Amino acid sequence: MPHITLQMLEGRSLDQKKELIEKMSQTVAEVAKCPIAAVTMTIQEVPKENWGTAGLQHS
Repeated sequence: MPHITLQMLEGRSLDQKKELIEKMSQTVAEVAKCPIAAVTMTIQEVPKENWGTAGLQHS
């Protein structure tokens, strides 16, 4: 059973998260050749102050 973990900055709408779950799950099911019912997913939202790129904090 594949499990997807997606970490991203907080601030996406419920509709955006719903679409991410639907599309990513469908893609994994197709590539892994398993039923979509076997795919689970977790979205981990990270506050901007806890995320950095190129040595700079995103907040």
